[in-house]
Amino acid sequence: MTRARNLQDEVSQLRSDANKDRPKRKRRAAKPASVEPDQDAEQEVSASVTPETEKLKDLSRQLNDLVNNAEDGIKDHPVAAVLGAFALGIVVGAALRR
Repeated sequence: MTRARNLQDEVSQLRSDANKDRPKRKRRAAKPASVEPDQDAEQEVSASVTPETEKLKDLSRQLNDLVNNAEDGIKDHPVAAVLGAFALGIVVGAALRR
Protein backbone atom coordinates (compact mmCIF):
# COMPACT_ATOMS: atom_id res chain seq x y z
CA MET A 1 0.00 0.00 0.00
CA THR A 2 2.89 2.33 0.64
CA ARG A 3 4.10 1.90 -2.91
CA ALA A 4 0.65 2.78 -4.33
CA ARG A 5 0.56 5.86 -2.12
CA ASN A 6 3.99 6.92 -3.37
CA LEU A 7 2.82 6.56 -6.96
CA GLN A 8 -0.25 8.67 -6.26
CA ASP A 9 1.92 11.34 -4.66
CA GLU A 10 4.26 11.32 -7.66
CA VAL A 11 1.38 11.56 -10.14
CA SER A 12 -0.21 14.47 -8.27
CA GLN A 13 3.18 16.21 -8.07
CA LEU A 14 3.66 15.76 -11.83
CA ARG A 15 0.21 17.16 -12.52
CA SER A 16 0.79 20.21 -10.39
CA ASP A 17 4.17 20.80 -12.07
CA ALA A 18 2.59 20.47 -15.51
CA ASN A 19 -0.19 22.90 -14.63
CA LYS A 20 2.33 25.51 -13.46
CA ASP A 21 4.00 25.60 -16.87
CA ARG A 22 0.76 25.71 -18.84
CA PRO A 23 -0.23 29.21 -20.03
CA LYS A 24 -3.56 30.52 -18.82
CA ARG A 25 -6.30 30.63 -21.46
CA LYS A 26 -8.42 33.70 -21.93
CA ARG A 27 -12.12 33.12 -22.26
CA ARG A 28 -13.89 34.65 -25.19
CA ALA A 29 -16.82 36.92 -24.63
CA ALA A 30 -20.15 35.45 -25.66
CA LYS A 31 -21.63 36.79 -28.86
CA PRO A 32 -24.98 38.52 -28.59
CA ALA A 33 -27.90 36.28 -29.50
CA SER A 34 -29.36 38.60 -32.11
CA VAL A 35 -27.07 40.76 -34.19
CA GLU A 36 -28.86 43.09 -36.54
CA PRO A 37 -27.08 44.11 -39.75
CA ASP A 38 -25.82 47.65 -39.99
CA GLN A 39 -28.08 49.75 -42.21
CA ASP A 40 -25.16 51.85 -43.48
CA ALA A 41 -23.25 48.75 -44.56
CA GLU A 42 -26.26 47.49 -46.52
CA GLN A 43 -26.57 50.83 -48.30
CA GLU A 44 -22.86 50.81 -49.17
CA VAL A 45 -23.11 47.31 -50.60
CA SER A 46 -26.17 48.13 -52.68
CA ALA A 47 -24.53 51.35 -53.91
CA SER A 48 -21.39 49.50 -55.02
CA VAL A 49 -23.15 47.17 -57.49
CA THR A 50 -20.96 46.84 -60.56
CA PRO A 51 -21.34 44.87 -63.78
CA GLU A 52 -18.94 42.29 -62.37
CA THR A 53 -21.11 41.71 -59.31
CA GLU A 54 -24.15 41.38 -61.55
CA LYS A 55 -22.33 38.77 -63.63
CA LEU A 56 -21.37 36.91 -60.46
CA LYS A 57 -24.97 36.96 -59.26
CA ASP A 58 -26.14 35.67 -62.65
CA LEU A 59 -23.55 32.88 -62.61
CA SER A 60 -24.57 32.01 -59.07
CA ARG A 61 -28.21 31.73 -60.12
CA GLN A 62 -27.25 29.54 -63.08
CA LEU A 63 -25.15 27.29 -60.85
CA ASN A 64 -28.02 26.95 -58.38
CA ASP A 65 -30.32 26.01 -61.27
CA LEU A 66 -27.86 23.36 -62.47
CA VAL A 67 -27.56 21.90 -58.98
CA ASN A 68 -31.33 21.80 -58.57
CA ASN A 69 -31.74 20.14 -61.98
CA ALA A 70 -29.07 17.58 -61.11
CA GLU A 71 -30.80 16.81 -57.82
CA ASP A 72 -34.10 16.33 -59.58
CA GLY A 73 -32.50 14.06 -62.18
CA ILE A 74 -30.85 11.95 -59.49
CA LYS A 75 -34.13 11.66 -57.58
CA ASP A 76 -35.96 10.62 -60.75
CA HIS A 77 -33.33 8.10 -61.94
CA PRO A 78 -31.15 6.99 -58.99
CA VAL A 79 -29.86 3.75 -60.57
CA ALA A 80 -28.73 5.53 -63.73
CA ALA A 81 -27.02 8.21 -61.62
CA VAL A 82 -25.09 5.64 -59.59
CA LEU A 83 -24.06 3.70 -62.70
CA GLY A 84 -23.00 6.91 -64.41
CA ALA A 85 -20.90 7.94 -61.42
CA PHE A 86 -19.31 4.48 -61.36
CA ALA A 87 -18.48 4.66 -65.07
CA LEU A 88 -17.06 8.15 -64.68
CA GLY A 89 -14.89 6.93 -61.81
CA ILE A 90 -13.51 4.11 -63.94
CA VAL A 91 -12.71 6.51 -66.79
CA VAL A 92 -11.02 9.03 -64.50
CA GLY A 93 -9.09 6.28 -62.73
CA ALA A 94 -7.85 4.89 -66.03
CA ALA A 95 -6.82 8.36 -67.19
CA LEU A 96 -4.92 9.09 -63.97
CA ARG A 97 -3.16 5.75 -64.05
CA ARG A 98 -1.37 6.68 -67.30
